[in-house]
Amino acid sequence: MSQTAFAELVATTSYSFLRGASLPADMVAQAIALGLHTIGIADRNSVAGVVRAWAALGDAPESHGLRLVTGARLVFVDGTPDIIAYPATRHGWGRLTRLLTRGNMKAVKGSCILAFADLLDFLDDLLLIVLPYASGGTEEAHKSPPDYPLEGDRPMPLLRESAFPDLARILASLEKAAPGQVWLGVSMSYAGSDARKLVVYREVAAGAGVPLLATNDALYARPQDRPLHDIMTCIRFGTTIHKAGRLLEANAERHLKPPAEMARLFAAWPEAIAETIRFAERVRFDLGQLRYEYPREPIPQGWSADDWLAHLAWQGAIRRHPTGIPPKLRRTVLEELALIKTEGFAYYFLTVHDLVTFARAQSPPILCQGRGSAANSAVCFLLGVTSVDPMQYDLLFSRFISSDRKEPPDIDIDFEHERREEVMQYVYRRYGRHRAGIAATVIHYRPKSAVREVGKALGLTEDVTARLAGTVWGSFGSKPDGKRLREAGFDPDNPEIARLKVLSERILHVPRHLSQHVGGFVLTQDRLDETVPIHNAAMENRSFIEWDKDDIDALRLMKVDVLALGMLTCIRKAYDLMRANDLGDHDLTIDIDSSDPAVYDMLCRGDSIGVFQVESRAQINMLPRLKTIHDYFRSLAASSPRVKVFSIGTSEEGREMIAAAIADEALLADLENNRQRLAQLADPRLIGLDDSRAQELITQSVPVYYITGAIHSTETGNPSSLMELAYRLTVDEAPYIRAIRSKMITLITPVVETDGWERMVDLYDWHRAHPDAQYPRLLYWGHYVAHDNNRDAMLASLALTRNVIDTYTGWHAQVLHDMHESVPFLYDNTVGAGPYNSWIDPLLVGEWQQLGWNNVDTLTRLGLPGVFTHGEFDTWSPGYLMFIAATHNGISRLYETFGNGGADTVERVLEPEEYERTWYRPNPPRAKVLWSQRNNNNYSQSAMLTALDYFAGNSQGFLRNFWLKSKRSVTKAADSGPAGYVLTTDDPRTSAQRKLLEVLHRQKAEVHRLDAALTVQLPKAAQADEADADGKGGKDKAPTTRTFPAGSYVVRMDQPYSRIADVLLDRQYWSPEDPQKHPYDDTGWSLGDQFGLDVVRVTDVALLKAPMQAVTWPLPAVNVEGSGVLRVISNPAAAELASLRFAAKDTAMEIATEPFEVGTRTFAAGTLIVRRANAGFDAVSGRLGLASMAVDSLPDVATRKLGLPRVAILHSWISTQTEGWWRMALDELGIPFDYISTQDVARMGDLRKRFDVILFGPIGYGDTRLLVDGLPMYGNAMPWKTTALTPNLGRIDSTDDIRPGLGGNGVDNLKRFVRDGGVLITSEDTAKFAIDVGLAPGVSIASKGDLRVVGTLVRAQNTESASPVTWGYTEPFTVYTADGMAFKVSNQTRGDGNIPTAHEHKRPTGRGGADDTDLPEVAGYGVPPELPSAKPWQAVPLNVEQERNNVLLIPADQRPRALLRFADADELLVSGLIDNAGALAQKAALVDARLGKGHVLLFAINPMWRAATLGSYPLVTNAILNFDAL
Repeated sequence: MSQTAFAELVATTSYSFLRGASLPADMVAQAIALGLHTIGIADRNSVAGVVRAWAALGDAPESHGLRLVTGARLVFVDGTPDIIAYPATRHGWGRLTRLLTRGNMKAVKGSCILAFADLLDFLDDLLLIVLPYASGGTEEAHKSPPDYPLEGDRPMPLLRESAFPDLARILASLEKAAPGQVWLGVSMSYAGSDARKLVVYREVAAGAGVPLLATNDALYARPQDRPLHDIMTCIRFGTTIHKAGRLLEANAERHLKPPAEMARLFAAWPEAIAETIRFAERVRFDLGQLRYEYPREPIPQGWSADDWLAHLAWQGAIRRHPTGIPPKLRRTVLEELALIKTEGFAYYFLTVHDLVTFARAQSPPILCQGRGSAANSAVCFLLGVTSVDPMQYDLLFSRFISSDRKEPPDIDIDFEHERREEVMQYVYRRYGRHRAGIAATVIHYRPKSAVREVGKALGLTEDVTARLAGTVWGSFGSKPDGKRLREAGFDPDNPEIARLKVLSERILHVPRHLSQHVGGFVLTQDRLDETVPIHNAAMENRSFIEWDKDDIDALRLMKVDVLALGMLTCIRKAYDLMRANDLGDHDLTIDIDSSDPAVYDMLCRGDSIGVFQVESRAQINMLPRLKTIHDYFRSLAASSPRVKVFSIGTSEEGREMIAAAIADEALLADLENNRQRLAQLADPRLIGLDDSRAQELITQSVPVYYITGAIHSTETGNPSSLMELAYRLTVDEAPYIRAIRSKMITLITPVVETDGWERMVDLYDWHRAHPDAQYPRLLYWGHYVAHDNNRDAMLASLALTRNVIDTYTGWHAQVLHDMHESVPFLYDNTVGAGPYNSWIDPLLVGEWQQLGWNNVDTLTRLGLPGVFTHGEFDTWSPGYLMFIAATHNGISRLYETFGNGGADTVERVLEPEEYERTWYRPNPPRAKVLWSQRNNNNYSQSAMLTALDYFAGNSQGFLRNFWLKSKRSVTKAADSGPAGYVLTTDDPRTSAQRKLLEVLHRQKAEVHRLDAALTVQLPKAAQADEADADGKGGKDKAPTTRTFPAGSYVVRMDQPYSRIADVLLDRQYWSPEDPQKHPYDDTGWSLGDQFGLDVVRVTDVALLKAPMQAVTWPLPAVNVEGSGVLRVISNPAAAELASLRFAAKDTAMEIATEPFEVGTRTFAAGTLIVRRANAGFDAVSGRLGLASMAVDSLPDVATRKLGLPRVAILHSWISTQTEGWWRMALDELGIPFDYISTQDVARMGDLRKRFDVILFGPIGYGDTRLLVDGLPMYGNAMPWKTTALTPNLGRIDSTDDIRPGLGGNGVDNLKRFVRDGGVLITSEDTAKFAIDVGLAPGVSIASKGDLRVVGTLVRAQNTESASPVTWGYTEPFTVYTADGMAFKVSNQTRGDGNIPTAHEHKRPTGRGGADDTDLPEVAGYGVPPELPSAKPWQAVPLNVEQERNNVLLIPADQRPRALLRFADADELLVSGLIDNAGALAQKAALVDARLGKGHVLLFAINPMWRAATLGSYPLVTNAILNFDAL
């Protein structure tokens, strides 16, 4: 059975102002979705919304054949029922708009007075649907309507007083006046009387001889729009939702309905459905038929418009160049005149000339000036419209008019604001009100007014709505924010508040009413009111049309902007004063010397207050807010089809990140298809690794070049540079820009670290408000870390990294180009220095060289000093944001420009190493330079355009490489290996294993699980070089095998993103002999080792043939093993045990303090025991990935009850870079903590009453004096707090002045805390601080000797000193050391001094061999006692002599002990660089120091580093859980 066709011909949109609840575009979209034949947009006495609907249908990717008919709902003041009028032809459209203009001109702004007799005057070619009810009421008549030419129309009474005839008589009258043009529209309102009414209306229609037509008289698109419509009705009537009663619709049925539902409703009269199609097919008019004709200006007889314009232009040229027109100007004028003639714009230029001539002919003259892109026109300059000579500045005419853009010109003319009205009334006089009208402006609700209006409609009191409105910042602030609602005392989850939030957000997009544009006139040759209705404006003697700028642009109407500028009035008054004081007679044609260097010096200083057009803060110096940046990109997208903006996620603090795509309109229209083609190149398996098919896809595709900026918040130039770059890529018509747009998609994320950006703007604003004061450096860049956010590309622990990975891989981009600022003047570190990362495709190395050196070559030829590549930055670590591309088969790139950490213009003095020449920097930067944000932007844009130009010119080659790298990633497993990596399912650290799998998932690496056990060959391992025990020398051991149980996880290397998996899971080795002696960052990172997991690199390709299944996400929870009411959770060194303690805080838990057995299983000390578990507890432990065993009983085992430790994280105001990783670790583990500063510690006094454990993570500055004394107290206080000027500071922590440090009080308070039984955990430089201030008696920093370590992974192991801190660690494990720090412990407070030991003592000259003891040959001389022998991690034992009366001796129960030591030299290195390992081997890595009742834990390593060291997290969490039993 064929589907019923139906046309909905009565659809009201939000342009009926508070009567329709859906935008025209939403109506069109829903009509497409429902499969309607036709949608008819008919708003109340208006066609204001029809262009929006027409444009939406044109922009729809799939219209499915939907037709659009446009008309109006005629509502009368004399009781006539509402009539829907649709023009059948272009002539009919003109009659409809004339009719509406008549009604508008009789009424005040916003009203329309129509009577039935008015309609009878305009029936030509109108098709009418009469509705059986009237919605009209009283309208306010205009007290003095303007003189409006009627041209034969009957006189316009303000209000026709006539009795309303019944429906039958109206139908009969209309059918008689317009035979075959009338229908009776009927809707089924789901009332009990529907069937009866249908019978009645059928009889009425038959009696009048007109067809019956079905409609739903839709007021909104979807049923869920009903609540918004109810609120709008309440606002319109000034009532509340509780009092509105029958003012509201009875149900939610006034929405667009699918054809089948309409057929069901009209099953008793199917002809009414069929009639909708017959009606729609009678309408032949479309808005695209509107043909605009610009007014033909009066010109001398015998001249054409083009010739007269040319004559005026050449006369202007002769006046300016009486001795001869320069050849360049002549060529330019000829080119412009030819284009103006081709495009038919001559009359437009003559109109502008006429307005300028009129203004200057007045007495006194009206100052006026053309501006904007018109300044690029030599013709405008010669006509006197503008005063800037485009020849002098090489301005592009194509920025003003271009045949490619197919847009009308837009010349803005400013007039004195006090006299602009004279010019406007001249326009009305010259063209007549029927041929001239000001464009409309659509007024929307502002956020605050939306909250107030919706709140009133919901029945909230005025004080409540005022407080709610106060949660929105600024007149144009954002929508209501949950956090701000809470701050105002409201619960965002309260149903009423939630409803207000949703409805106020929706109403923001709804038009409120029409107003007039600031001065944009639309002029026509014929009657303007036959194109668009005209209204009276609120201002006297003004009239405006119903369409706004967007509508005008969509229909390609031309607009002349007659604008008011107060500064011109100021200038005119200044001229008057100058004349009155004999200072000369001046006008705007006199210009200053534009080459005066003093002017440029003034502008560079930002000293331009009072200088016209460059005096605003934005033009002096500023950093734009994040919203400004994002709004700018969205404005570009709204203004040009060449730009689309996408939201790509939010930050930790909820701020949005965006990506803007820029390319030709055709490319953006094909965006999804291009994405699908690139997806096949990115995953060659989709096309069977077929090179010929790949070449077809390459030919059809364009690459994506992804640019990111402001990941480092102090590097402030990039957002504005990228804004300018985006604008240039969008509008510039230079051939190379057009080539970039047509051959590639440029994708831009202007601000990566959105949280830190807002704080940096706050700091800069504070600096600008206090220009002579010292201001604090940016402390909290992101929510957690600062500079290190650009080291997160491996773990993707930060939201910004995950968002960029998702965007890069989702678009299947070819380049990720990250922009930075710290090197003069532009460093392209694409080439970098060695060693290069060993896991990248060799093709990438060639691409780096190709792009980097081309950039340097091009910019050097352009005369830019200080551009270089190579440098000393090694390309080893994959942690940088840009390296996401390198590890995902793309190209990683990075620029460093100079930057000023703000928008100030300052003199910069370089260091010799920055300006001296080297082989890779033959054209170095200047040693001293006045540097501004403008300099920065010019460099970065020039470099980026150079890169984009080169990439566009070679786009197909780069796409080919992209395919090859992706293909080689798939074939890598067989070609070069390994076959894959295996994570065994029997690894006891299930929680850490799940987190590593999650990291791989974030990186888009595929993971599988073995269906069955698998045995693979392991590679041969060479024996040591030394001879073995039988003296026969080394030999290869026999090949070995490894069997992996079923369920083991497999990371195959025959997948597109195998390289990221390989680089994360493999180990690294940086040779001490490598010529690069200054690694830029960590040299080792193997994640399996850092997570403490058994990750096996498998080269046996049998792995690839094993049956396995792809893992789906999220991973399922770990199930409880066994049955019973008790739970036993082992401690395999899992930090999640602490998570469990806090997540199940109401569950009583115990911890075993000794090993015990359950059946055949042995559980070590540190195991958790829960004697009464429930399903909720099991769900928590399973979600955390903890293996839990259920039993009915336990053997006797010593346990201790686990409390809920009170934890604090201590930070300084010097830097928050590294401690942020500790905060993140605790947040992710769900361990609650107080966040306190060193200043808080100095004030708090008794810390032990508040806290059990204080974590003092690394600061990054190993200066105890700075930590205690703080920053120098010279000069002013430097606040870090939330104020109106700095709204984003102080939200993580705050202080009135960051300068004070811990002070003596703070040190004493920390000592008291420890003495009273608290646990202080320190690491690296804070451990040194603890040693320096006496918090760790008997501990000192070990000498490094000639050790060299740079961010290296090494092995550590437990010592003989048992401690709950090391529970779960039974074998040597991997730890991270930044620089090889280690400790020495002693039984004396100040160390062991010169106490001789067996290891260090050297015998003197004497008898016997080197190992003999030389005793005097005297009777009774006994053998001397052996000298003490201690391992490097142990304290040297003292003899009785050394202990006697030793005031430095530490009591036995207070002596420090090493809990962890570094491994032996030959076992020490895991990944990275270590030179002279013996200098670190066996030394103490973790020390438990005693002070009174408490403990100070000193880590020489960083146990919580960059979200990677999960294997050492438990050292900290064990200490937290067992704080009272260390």
